[in-house]
Amino acid sequence: AVSVQINGPAHIDVRFQNWVPESSFIVDIVRSHLRHYPLTMQGRGALTPNRLVLDSLRLGAAKGYVSAQGRLRWSPQLSGHLDLKLAHIDPAAFAAPFHGDLNGHVQLKTADSAARKPQIAFEVMLGHSSLRGQPLSVQARGVAEKRSNTPQVAFEELSVALGRTRLAVHGQVTPPFSLAGQIKSPDLKVLGPQFGGELAMNFRLTGDVKQPHLITHGQGHGLYW
Repeated sequence: AVSVQINGPAHIDVRFQNWVPESSFIVDIVRSHLRHYPLTMQGRGALTPNRLVLDSLRLGAAKGYVSAQGRLRWSPQLSGHLDLKLAHIDPAAFAAPFHGDLNGHVQLKTADSAARKPQIAFEVMLGHSSLRGQPLSVQARGVAEKRSNTPQVAFEELSVALGRTRLAVHGQVTPPFSLAGQIKSPDLKVLGPQFGGELAMNFRLTGDVKQPHLITHGQGHGLYW
């Protein structure tokens, strides 16, 4: 069971414009706990079915914090910007087995595609971080857009290094899939105690949810899970 104790005021104001709800919120959570980690949260913003406004948001967990500010709209078209910063976040506060120290930032902003369709470009950078006692770095760049009213997400680059394990991916991660990448690990135990062995593999994923097509090529030694 997850132990949670929340203390502090939250003010939510909901109004209806042509039967569409529009809400504004102010929260100030203090002297609280999540999984026995100290927890605080201060925030102010607004939410409707079409958009999110974060005037300010700061979530403190243990000795770290996440802060965010920005505006996002997902209908009738994707637009907006969002800046998120992580400093000394221990993910074990949210998922017990994953002790670590996360530092970095996430940025989203509107960008025009070659077809002049609005996109949300995103960038994720984690550095000077650790997970399960291993050094961790993450670099990701990509775009999200709506095609025929369906969200599409594609990575221009996704690179993850955990200890001596490396993962590199590029391509579209939503259906229809068009994704390729490789993983190299001298010891998969870095992913968790239930894994083990050495793996070097290239992969490619195409197709859709009903008929995905995965092609792999590589070699492994002493694999178990």
